[in-house]
Amino acid sequence: MHARKPLEGLVPAVACALIALGGGVAWACPDPSVSPQAESTPDEAVAQAPPAAPAAAPEVNPFRDRDPNDPLVKAFAQAQMTRHAKDRELRVLRSKYFVSIRNPEIRNIGISRLREYTDPAVFPSLLNIFRYDGNDVRGAILDHIAAQKSDDGDATLAWVACFDKDAWWRNEAAKRLAERTEQSGGASNRVKMIIANALANKSETTAGAAAGVINTLGLIEAIPALINAQVVGSGGNGGGNNGDTSLAYIMIATQQAFVRDLTPVVGDSAVGFDPDLGVVSDGVYLRVLDASVVTYRTEVHSALVALTTKAWGGHSTEGLGYDQVAWANWYKQQYLPYRKEQEAAAKAKGDAPADPAQPKS
Repeated sequence: MHARKPLEGLVPAVACALIALGGGVAWACPDPSVSPQAESTPDEAVAQAPPAAPAAAPEVNPFRDRDPNDPLVKAFAQAQMTRHAKDRELRVLRSKYFVSIRNPEIRNIGISRLREYTDPAVFPSLLNIFRYDGNDVRGAILDHIAAQKSDDGDATLAWVACFDKDAWWRNEAAKRLAERTEQSGGASNRVKMIIANALANKSETTAGAAAGVINTLGLIEAIPALINAQVVGSGGNGGGNNGDTSLAYIMIATQQAFVRDLTPVVGDSAVGFDPDLGVVSDGVYLRVLDASVVTYRTEVHSALVALTTKAWGGHSTEGLGYDQVAWANWYKQQYLPYRKEQEAAAKAKGDAPADPAQPKS
């Protein structure tokens, strides 16, 4: 089920700070880490949608400690004011054309109005404000962002494909990002940076989504990162009370009660005893002092096998399993020499170096 704060971590790298500088746009991005959250289907998301537009995401101001008269700070403030004004317009548009509106003609008019917003600073607001308004609207927004054919739009799609908490958003954004990458001849450095940050994320969902995008885009330079990301582990330390650092105790034994002491109880013309019982154990006693957890990321592994098999001329790498050492040896001793041979052969023919993992135009 979706939380009622819909954009906690959604598209912060894109929404973060779009700063107008000499006709260009500079991006100041916060830490892309997002905490995992339960997913829901698009139909459930629409059914659970609040009647009003969701609240805006927390502001990200990378210049709050700088001189207010700094031109960069002024440009950022101006960009924020512009985005706030656009947000108000979008909420009015949503209320007029989409909230409780089921007429396809009216909704199509609203979708055509959305296409008027081409400023990259508004892309995060489009994703935030209309994320509960049905797949027709959501798909149209992703199509609109992809249609800009810009690095800003591609970075937005990459962020959604990796970090969004809704599986529908991630899958649809990944499809459009793949189409854009094929059109432009490759992924930009900004897109690769976003995907790399997602692959290193602690969230299994985010890392798996990033691995899928890497495989879809054929980013063979990410193979070492995929190898490292398919298995993650962490150690644990004990933390018991009274200086006891044990994590747990395990005992398999037979216990026998016995009287270990008697306390005399004396009264008038009477005497008795208060027994003190003890227990003796016979068996095995195991004390757990530390623990280590190893997580095998199946989605990352599947993407790694698919990508490397394609890049290695169709030779399957599935037999390497999750063995990190075997993968490292394969990459250094077999794959890199194979790549050099392919590039040398292509150079001898006067062609560009072949890239078996990249989509063909």
